[in-house]
Amino acid sequence: MSTRETKSEYSILVDEELLDKESLSPVRSHSTLFTYNKTIYYKKGLVSFRFSTEDLLNALEAEAHILLDVKCIEKYKADFFIGNRGYKSVDVSSKLSNGLSFDRVNHVSIDNKFNVLKGAIIGYARGILTSSNSSEQALKSDLIAIKNLFAGLNTSIMMSGDAVQNPDSIIMSIQKAKSAYDILRQIKTNLFDILLQQFKEIQELALKRSEELSANKFVDKVAEIKRLEDKKEEIEHLIYGIEVDNNLSDLLSELECIKDQERMNGMKVGKSRLYFKKGTHEYERKAYLKEEISRFESTHSEYKSLLEQKREINDRIFKLSSNSTIYDNVILGIFARISDIINDLIKKVNDTEELNDVTLNNIEVQSNGNICVKVASASQAEVEYFNVALSYIIANPTSEPISDALILNLIKETGIIYKSLPSSSSAEGNAILQCLRQYWDYKNRRVPSFSIPNDLNVFQSIMSFYVKPFGYDQIERYMLNKRYAEKSYAFMLWGACLGYASLPKTFTNIIYQDSELYKPIDEYLETIRKGLLE
Repeated sequence: MSTRETKSEYSILVDEELLDKESLSPVRSHSTLFTYNKTIYYKKGLVSFRFSTEDLLNALEAEAHILLDVKCIEKYKADFFIGNRGYKSVDVSSKLSNGLSFDRVNHVSIDNKFNVLKGAIIGYARGILTSSNSSEQALKSDLIAIKNLFAGLNTSIMMSGDAVQNPDSIIMSIQKAKSAYDILRQIKTNLFDILLQQFKEIQELALKRSEELSANKFVDKVAEIKRLEDKKEEIEHLIYGIEVDNNLSDLLSELECIKDQERMNGMKVGKSRLYFKKGTHEYERKAYLKEEISRFESTHSEYKSLLEQKREINDRIFKLSSNSTIYDNVILGIFARISDIINDLIKKVNDTEELNDVTLNNIEVQSNGNICVKVASASQAEVEYFNVALSYIIANPTSEPISDALILNLIKETGIIYKSLPSSSSAEGNAILQCLRQYWDYKNRRVPSFSIPNDLNVFQSIMSFYVKPFGYDQIERYMLNKRYAEKSYAFMLWGACLGYASLPKTFTNIIYQDSELYKPIDEYLETIRKGLLE
């Protein structure tokens, strides 16, 4: 660190309020240079960033957007500047040979602890801020229900060929949501009227489609599909023969094995597939196999023709079995517009909802990192279990991504700890333990279902995190569909699991776009950080 501007491409100007002055050590005999053995936590208004050229500034912003890591950039962008501010420059490159000597392990441990605590507290604040009252939640639930109604109607019309059944119930659902919106919002919208008009068009087209399908039914459809299936089997036999004769079957089999491994790797982290990274043997081998297979297809005319015939037969079978008509594309286009309208309504409701006040005085953090959340409006049993789960996550941070295995282990370990507490023997405690056992058995395919207690709001929030741990948006949708209100506890556990550094900007942006909101939160977090250093 230097009290003068440095001759470098980048400099960070830090207010002395962010420093522990006792940890500053002079560099040899240079009165303006110091080493500092602690982490500096940025705070809005107390730090700024110098770039020697505008190109360097633009390059940093571009890289942050490419890596989807724009949270910090957006927060401090107003504090970026180019060139110096009149400070005398000093070359520090040859004056730091004594290096940094400090307890690295201890400081890294404190940083990791603070990262987890900050993730938990920011998650809690985000949940409090955006939790909805019963009327708002009912409106959101109604809009989600309407969206699901149209999704089901789309499937029903296109697969069964029927006209719209019981249209009055859908109209009533739209009108109910419109009335609720008009009560809760001063500025009205015509999107509900457009939605009703689009639904009327769906009714008319679905009826015409149903009538055409009825008129065009022919008894030999089944026989035609059977003939096509037999033809496809002959073609597949010829294709297989060519693949075997040219050793292509071995390449296809090896490629499928690599894809199967990617699917298995993806399941472990909650994804459909986790691709091998560039530079690995599997990545290079997969690219080679795909190139060889593609080259063979393009150069072997008979093989290419047979594959095309097979695709055409599959298309014909699909059309025969899926009741295709001239109205299909028009109907699908209207359903797409309806989906956009409902999404616009949901966004409009979310964007115009008033945010709640955030208070953190019910959270106690000790100097060793132990944390306790007090909840006056909940049963002792669910509050104690929540604190057990939160404390376990903070005491056992992991760098691994959230997975089903991690959640199941969390349920197991916290259940064992919770059973030693007196509240676990209460009626609420028994309900909590029973639900945890049910869900653990459900995820291990021992039981077909599980149920969450209806009257334990905090525990409902905890279970929402356990059931949908792979993203805050998944948690929100699940709680909205279930009409669970207390998002803050689910978000607090999720934020603790990820740590603040891994929280997405889309999650934290609503906090850091308002200085009156984030400044007291940052001050509270600074108090916690200083407590960890004592």
